[in-house]
Amino acid sequence: MNRPTSSAVDGAWVPRLALLLQTAVWALSPFHFLIAYLVLLLIRPHEFLPGVQGLPLMPVVMMGAVAAWILAREKDFGAPAFVLLVGLVLAMVASRVALGWLGGIPAVISEFLPILLIFLLVATVVSTLSRQRVFLVLLFGASVYMSLHGIQQHLTGTGWTGAELLAGRIRYIGFFHDPNDLGLFLVMTLPMAFFLFGRSRSPAVRLPLVLGVAVVFYAIYLTGSRGTLLATLAVLGVYFARRYGWTVSALLAALVLPVLLLLLPSRFTDLDPGESSAHGRVEAWYNGMQMFQSNPLTGVGWGRFTEFNPLTAHNSLVLVLAETGLLGLTFWLAFFGGVVWLLFRVLGHWQQYGDAVADPAGREWADLARALLIAFVGIGVSAFFLSRSYNIILYLLAAVAVGAFLGYRRNRGLEAPGPGRVLERAALGALVLAAAFFVVIKGLLGAAS
Repeated sequence: MNRPTSSAVDGAWVPRLALLLQTAVWALSPFHFLIAYLVLLLIRPHEFLPGVQGLPLMPVVMMGAVAAWILAREKDFGAPAFVLLVGLVLAMVASRVALGWLGGIPAVISEFLPILLIFLLVATVVSTLSRQRVFLVLLFGASVYMSLHGIQQHLTGTGWTGAELLAGRIRYIGFFHDPNDLGLFLVMTLPMAFFLFGRSRSPAVRLPLVLGVAVVFYAIYLTGSRGTLLATLAVLGVYFARRYGWTVSALLAALVLPVLLLLLPSRFTDLDPGESSAHGRVEAWYNGMQMFQSNPLTGVGWGRFTEFNPLTAHNSLVLVLAETGLLGLTFWLAFFGGVVWLLFRVLGHWQQYGDAVADPAGREWADLARALLIAFVGIGVSAFFLSRSYNIILYLLAAVAVGAFLGYRRNRGLEAPGPGRVLERAALGALVLAAAFFVVIKGLLGAAS
């Protein structure tokens, strides 16, 4: 019996080694690290599970994601948001440097570095339809998970994480410890669920989505957040207008809203400027505009709003304007406005050149862009009543949107507007918004007096 030669034995290892390397490359993909990081970021098991509590899982996984991303071959930076986000960070730094305090620079960098990294990685890695779907499923799944936690919290007073009710309102842990932040995230994921529902005809997919949406709606109610309620109504309004037209939607709203206002607790319906909570917000807005007037270009310094006012701004735009001035607001508007512009460009390009038969993937990209736009409507309305200008969830949504644009434009010849073009429009918008806030806030103070 002939023994295999040494060369034959060596040759047998070649396909095995190739398979091993392929498996390692798959496992070390930046996308898989991002999935793990997203779970840690949202669910935060390291904050309540005894086996992993206190372990530095998030920085370790993020370092792995960055290393895998560096080794990845293809990186598409063909969107203005990358430059504009760096500009926003520099504007935040400038707001501190203008005060003559260079010690504020490390604080800005350390606070914003996770946001920069998560945006860079998600925008460049999550740029295929399959990866976008996985991300949307994870985001909505986390929303349902937090909603179930909140329902248990509502029934027993404490959720399984150990988090307790806050004045009768549900919340989660981490940066979702505020019911308003939890509500902001919940409403952001609703359009994602609608998109996933529309892309499947299987009852096995649709039924869990319907049940999940019902759970999230109930959790939104339990947050007791008026801003979240308005954001939910805005999302549903845009969705129904898109499906059934503005006339039918307006008639439906006229029938439903009066009944809804009668059924809701007084916390949701007390929107009078003279009511204590609302008056405190208006006062915070007014003081924020006074801060802006003291230094219109660079503001009073990033992170210093509460040094001049006992309450936070309760408005993301006022917070940016007060702390970083017109320079910061211009870059902030350019970043988020530029991302929204990219989604509109996807829709416009598809409506002009798309062919659902020849390019079904393009149709799905367009539907996804529309869902993300509606998510921005919800998160925008909610953020108007909150000081969440630098909340990582906003930038995570922006990253998913940029990834969708980069995925759609691949092989379709769609170009992005340049950063300078976006900045021009944002600068004008910053001036208009600053003037509008002065007028509106004075009117609200007059109505409350």
